[in-house]
Amino acid sequence: RIAMAEGREAMTTMVSEGNAIMKEKIVALEAQLAQQIASNTKSSSAIGKQGETIVLDLLENTVCKLFPFASVKDMTGVPHSADFHLWIMVPNGQKIKILIDSKKYKRAVNSDEINKLYEDMDRDEECQCGIMISIDSGICTKRQFCFSRTLKQKPVLFLTFQDLAPETQKDVLCW
Repeated sequence: RIAMAEGREAMTTMVSEGNAIMKEKIVALEAQLAQQIASNTKSSSAIGKQGETIVLDLLENTVCKLFPFASVKDMTGVPHSADFHLWIMVPNGQKIKILIDSKKYKRAVNSDEINKLYEDMDRDEECQCGIMISIDSGICTKRQFCFSRTLKQKPVLFLTFQDLAPETQKDVLCW
């Protein structure tokens, strides 16, 4: 009986130690899983910032270099002003102001976002036209190079970079 009691005690100690080790491993794996989920799941704001960065890079390093006297201003933090303001000189020497809105959605850009751009454009008296650029999806009811007009009759161009190579994105934006 003494030997059996000592055996049970030794077995209980081993099981308790094994249990403690397993708990530590579970805690470590849960922490690793949480970190992996956090790195794979980005907020819509972070995804939007990625899209804005792509478009700003294209504007600064492609459009502004290709068109003399062009300039761009990042307005991403300013409400009711679109993401970017682009000034381009047209052949008669006049500078025009273009409001540009960028979207990086998994699904088609909805009509509410289109209407926001229309409102931003009509609010800005200097704005003469606008461009909506969708990085990864289509734009609802709009085809590539589709034009529309705001209530004040300012033209808006709709572009999608969905399934386009980076070099082609540059060409599409400059066209």
